[in-house]
Amino acid sequence: MMKWWRTIINIGLHEGVAERERINIRLLNQLVLLSMGIHLLAGLFQLFFTGRISNGLLLWFPIPLYALTILCQHWRRYHLARILQALFGLGALAFYDYLYGPQLESAPAYYFILILVIVFIDSKWEQLFFLLLIGSVFLFNRWLERSLSFPDEAIPPFSGEIIYLAILFCMMAVLRMFKQGNLRYEDRLNALLGERKLQNELLEKQKAQITAQNRILERNNQELERFAYVASHDLKTPLRNVTSFLSLIRRKFGREPDQEMIEYLQFAEDGARQMYATVEALLEFSMIDKGIEERVAVDLNQVMQTIHFNLHDFIEARGATVEWDELPAIIAKPVHMVSLFQNLVENGIKYNESEAPRVEVRYRPEEEAYYFEFVDNGIGIAPEFHDRIFDIFKRLHTMQSYPGTGVGLALCRKILEEYSGQIWVESQEAEGARFCIRIPIESSITPPMYASYPPASARQ
Repeated sequence: MMKWWRTIINIGLHEGVAERERINIRLLNQLVLLSMGIHLLAGLFQLFFTGRISNGLLLWFPIPLYALTILCQHWRRYHLARILQALFGLGALAFYDYLYGPQLESAPAYYFILILVIVFIDSKWEQLFFLLLIGSVFLFNRWLERSLSFPDEAIPPFSGEIIYLAILFCMMAVLRMFKQGNLRYEDRLNALLGERKLQNELLEKQKAQITAQNRILERNNQELERFAYVASHDLKTPLRNVTSFLSLIRRKFGREPDQEMIEYLQFAEDGARQMYATVEALLEFSMIDKGIEERVAVDLNQVMQTIHFNLHDFIEARGATVEWDELPAIIAKPVHMVSLFQNLVENGIKYNESEAPRVEVRYRPEEEAYYFEFVDNGIGIAPEFHDRIFDIFKRLHTMQSYPGTGVGLALCRKILEEYSGQIWVESQEAEGARFCIRIPIESSITPPMYASYPPASARQ
């Protein structure tokens, strides 16, 4: 019996239905079964006390209509099912009121129907419609009471008392259904809240661990940056002194015929100069995200002119050509753009065995970013090294082949990270290289001031 009951009240509980909706579906199914039971008992009551088969059949007639409500639930027509239940309930009440009106003050029963309408129907206009309909039916039945007379034998004995007890029973049954539905909903809600609380506690614990790890990482980074700055800054002066005195010694002994000693001194001087350049590059690398210089509108055409001025002797010595498109002005720190562009241009000339080294700086506007290409006709880079070259102090060649610090491309990547930018290389060995950079457009390119530069030579 209980299995049969659970099967019927669960009709319409399809997958994906919200929890609150599932409670309403079960409750409506229970009300339908209750209504069908009331009609069945009322029909038997009529047959037993009056012997009128017609009245009994009229009371049993709505039972198939209530079954239609359950079918609407099964077909996912939940709103229609609730409206039908309200209409069928009102019709049944009107019939009972007509049948037992002389013996029954039926106003409380109409309030009972109105409560069901308010609970199950959300639309205020539909609620207003049912309110007017209930009032009309009630007034119509009162008119019938005054217009028609009922013979005593048509009214079962103790009908008023029995109907009142039936209404009281129905109200208690419905209230119990509501209470059980709410309790199930509260239990489910409490379970979800408990799960959410555990998840929040776990999340807070993980958040605290991440925060603590971030603090440790930040402290370690600060200590590392401070060490790099202090070490490089403190090493520059003694290295400069070593280089200067080695140069003086070499010039002094250069007047004597000991060529081997002069060669040794030259090696020592070159090593000291290389160390000085490395320390200076490391200092520049550690200071990328430091400093008080503000971002301003930087005209990249002026940046290229400044770079051409800075590398003039190197370009002339290699017989190189540097060309660039018409470039935009972007919001940046001038020192960053000079360092970024100069490293890429200088590498295109340095790592180049061509008789006429050539570097082209190309610009292509995009909707949300500035896109640049630095194209050279140099020695190229094998694909397996495309990522490695951007790591600090990672070199693909010996110092004797191509002098350098191993910091330049790592410096470029760190500068671009300050602007949420990207850098990558497209190249094959012995086929030249194409370095691509993309800088997001974050703000206007026309702030109140522009960066200024020293005089530069004309574009090549």
